[in-house]
Amino acid sequence: MKSGSGKKLKQLIKALERDPEDILTVLSLGEIGDPQAIEPLKEILEGDRREDTRELAAYSLGNVGDPGANEVLGRVARDENESYVIRETAVSALGKIGDPQAIRLLIKVYEENESDKLGEIAATILRELGVHSYYGLQG
Repeated sequence: MKSGSGKKLKQLIKALERDPEDILTVLSLGEIGDPQAIEPLKEILEGDRREDTRELAAYSLGNVGDPGANEVLGRVARDENESYVIRETAVSALGKIGDPQAIRLLIKVYEENESDKLGEIAATILRELGVHSYYGLQG
């Protein structure tokens, strides 16, 4: 977390409570990089919000970069009833986090979507993270 961002974080969370569809607030929460932003961003991602707002919540969770977001991002990335753009953003966010749990979730996304674009994206991210020896990820 950048110094002096605690006050800013509280202001952004209050602003998000007033207007959960404010995409600039959603993006700003991710830029601060404080794990305290995970809960409000998770609520947006899992809530009944506009698709663009939910997509930016997933993106911002990746920017926070904390493994506390892995579970929700993995769930969204693997949800076939979810829109493709949100699933893809969740996969990319897991790649930004890049810890062992995120890698396991990316492997699951790859396994479940091996023959489509989402699987290709997961495979590319896994290779970028140094995971080369898993099934067809050689390349």
